[in-house]
Amino acid sequence: MGLWKMPTGLVGAGEDACEACAREVFEETGVEVDVGSLVAVREAHVKPRRKPAPNTSPPPSTSASSPSTTSAQPTQTPPQQERGQSGAPSGGSEKCTSTNSFFVFLCTVKEGASHSELTPQPSEIAACQWMEPDAFLASQAKIMPPGTLYSELNRAAISAARRVSADAAAGRKDTAPAVGLVSRSMPMGFRPGTNRVYMIEGEKSENQSVR
Repeated sequence: MGLWKMPTGLVGAGEDACEACAREVFEETGVEVDVGSLVAVREAHVKPRRKPAPNTSPPPSTSASSPSTTSAQPTQTPPQQERGQSGAPSGGSEKCTSTNSFFVFLCTVKEGASHSELTPQPSEIAACQWMEPDAFLASQAKIMPPGTLYSELNRAAISAARRVSADAAAGRKDTAPAVGLVSRSMPMGFRPGTNRVYMIEGEKSENQSVR
């Protein structure tokens, strides 16, 4: 597409979304990051693609009165091919085959990690570079204009990053409320094991684990 984008990728089986985020950023850019808060979520419900109806029209036949033209008898599509059981158009009532969720996380470069040299993933990325946020948004404007889905997701991420940077510059890094939902690995309690939770940051209990 010739498009600059933020690092993206798929979550593997048994992998938490925030872990997949850190892995994908490293794979695509070579930069090690700490994943912070979840700032946006997109859901897409995918319907099956319709197969084109078979052509049931007879082959064209030459008209006896005008050899230079051809005519074909149109045939009607059987009603069941166009309408659902209720008689309403089936386009709005078809069941979805899958749901795709897209998580946008706020990340920071790991302390002590090098980020001066970016290493694009050859199989997926043509190039990678650091960009000023406004220049990044401007580079996408023709394909993803303001007000459309991915433009707004990118703006949400940039807005969150600017708020965190402003808090850090003002010395409020440890006291300012988190931007978005924080990620926590928490014990289930009623049986062994832990689950990943994304939640508004509140007061921490003494036994609460944070990772």
